[in-house]
Amino acid sequence: MLEDDDRMRKPRKSIAALASVFLLALSVRFGYLHQIRDIGFFAQPVSDGLIYDQRAQGIAAGNWLGPADFVHAPLYAYFMGVIYAVFGRSLLAVRVVQIVLGAGACVLVMLAARRFFDRRTAVAAGIILALYPPAVFFDGLIQKTSLSLFLSALLLWLLALCRERATWWRWGLAGLVMGLLVLTRQNAMLLAPLLLVWLWIEFRRAAVARRRAWTGAAVIGSAVVMLPWAVRNKAVTGEFVLTTPNMGQNFAMGNHPQATGTYLPFKRGRSTAEYEQGEWVREAERATGRSMSAREVSDHYFDAATEWIRNDPGAWVRLMGKKTLMVFGAYEAPDTEDYYLYTERSWLLRWLDTCLHFGVLGPVAVMGIVLTWSRRREQWLLYGWLFVTAVAVAAFVVFARYRFPLIPVAVMFAAAGVVEAAALIRRLEGRRLAGPAAALVAAVVVMNWPVHHPRRTNPTSYTNHGAALAAQGRYEDDLRELDRAFALDPDNIDAHLAAGNTLVQLGRFEEAMRHYEEARQGDPDYGGAYRGLGNALTGLGRLDEAAAQYRHALDLDSRDARALCGLATATARQGRFEEAIELFDRAVQIDAAYPEAYLNLGNTYLSEGRLEQAAAAYEQALRHRPDFADALYNLGVVQWRLRRSSRAIPLLRQALEFKPDHRDARAALVTALAQAQRWDEAIQCARKLPPDDPSRTEMQRLLEATQAGNVKPD
Repeated sequence: MLEDDDRMRKPRKSIAALASVFLLALSVRFGYLHQIRDIGFFAQPVSDGLIYDQRAQGIAAGNWLGPADFVHAPLYAYFMGVIYAVFGRSLLAVRVVQIVLGAGACVLVMLAARRFFDRRTAVAAGIILALYPPAVFFDGLIQKTSLSLFLSALLLWLLALCRERATWWRWGLAGLVMGLLVLTRQNAMLLAPLLLVWLWIEFRRAAVARRRAWTGAAVIGSAVVMLPWAVRNKAVTGEFVLTTPNMGQNFAMGNHPQATGTYLPFKRGRSTAEYEQGEWVREAERATGRSMSAREVSDHYFDAATEWIRNDPGAWVRLMGKKTLMVFGAYEAPDTEDYYLYTERSWLLRWLDTCLHFGVLGPVAVMGIVLTWSRRREQWLLYGWLFVTAVAVAAFVVFARYRFPLIPVAVMFAAAGVVEAAALIRRLEGRRLAGPAAALVAAVVVMNWPVHHPRRTNPTSYTNHGAALAAQGRYEDDLRELDRAFALDPDNIDAHLAAGNTLVQLGRFEEAMRHYEEARQGDPDYGGAYRGLGNALTGLGRLDEAAAQYRHALDLDSRDARALCGLATATARQGRFEEAIELFDRAVQIDAAYPEAYLNLGNTYLSEGRLEQAAAAYEQALRHRPDFADALYNLGVVQWRLRRSSRAIPLLRQALEFKPDHRDARAALVTALAQAQRWDEAIQCARKLPPDDPSRTEMQRLLEATQAGNVKPD
């Protein structure tokens, strides 16, 4: 009877432990999400996040195939697209789903650790991952890392189940998840040979026919999810590619004579995901003198990188050594969004980082590997996972998010280290801790050595955050972030350019010119500085001088679509509309996906009263950027002027959805509602105009009088 009670108690304890860890992870992540809600990136994704957001909107709208130039790992875009289809475009909904998946990943790591190690280690692993600050950070980003963690944890659990009792359907599921993981991060393909080798060695006592069947099930499982994307690539790009055709660019990014181990911009001012791929393609075509397909571009850069390695193997070996240290270093190398910037804004993340950053987790995991070495035959898959993932990161460039797939296994070994060390201390077997403790100390020194940067926010991260704030119209907040960048690097060219751009938006043109001059002096060959000077001079009405600056930028780069757009705008303001239209047409021929060019082209048509052509230009802008509030507003105004209130009203509402503080859009919406004689809605909308808007009271009185029949509507 007592034995039966014990057997019943154990499942209840296991379920309680899983539920407790899930709720702990959930609570920590929701608390963190609340603390970062004012960060600029929260409402404004940038770089890769922006591309995924735009792609997801297209998927939710029914465009499942997408554009030919979409070269990012595709699964995350479809993940976001499904969420948008259910909840509408909601970045908050994406973050909430990721938080649930992040808490689920903690449970999956527990389930895997229970089979690779034991129950105590499983509980410790779940708690560590629930509190691990980079895991909390990534679950709150519009970025594929959170999904990658969940799939990695799910794959490890399925492999643990296969190890416990192999069946064809378990291997089929493992293969399917492996395929999903590859579609989330391309370098996961390197895990596939490891898993197949493990299958054939770990289950060598099984009949060859069975192992073949399991291998076939795993391959079919992967093919089920990967082949549809390969077919899509063939249909859209004309090439049969299993994942995305940009491995060569990624490899070249981390393997060239000036490589530092982490990201270096391919071209100043064009380093974000919206522009970078185009620059890679243009440079490859310039070098070869011919037009190239996506696969050919990738091969071109892969060949260039391997040629450098062959010509200077010593330099490459030194670089690989540095990158390997960075892979296992405490520093969380940032991409666009910097982990350390978030620790400044969230006391919860900052406190967790003090106690449990990678410089703590990594050494404890090393100690765990040493303490469990006697069980290495049972755990060699986990060693292989760590090795293959580390090589996959070091071979390219080191980002915190690239090395994150190490974490589920590192967490298991760290948990084993804590549990085993505690057991030895309880049993008064401290002498057996000498070797593991020495390994721990050595790992603390190596992993916390400042190989690349100190563990703090860098100037570029403040500049990136400022750009996200500026995109939301939070210009004063943007300038404060840029002041932080200048405090660390007074000569930062990108920060000076960003400050100039923001000051132009604020109408402080003279101040903007000083920052553009600083950027120009820092890099006389940087067209962005001359383009910025042109924008400031245009704002001051010095149009001939502005045109000269735009032409200087074009002398440096004849394909600078933004300089052409600036020159066209200055030309239009001088009343030379036909010449301006020709310049705008040249700009969109160079960059067909440049929404600002279409916006300004539409404005030029609008100035001439050519309403239908203006509407077509605004629609083109929205085709490439569906959330472009200014284009929605202008198109709404055109539709209103064409007496199409039924079309104007939803467009103006959309503009306000994306930019709630757009005063002109709200005033135009009031007018359009009045034109449609929807008086109650117009009055309610007028009341939402800012209190300091001089037209608010007058417009509301006029509407009420018109509704009462005292004034004849226009």
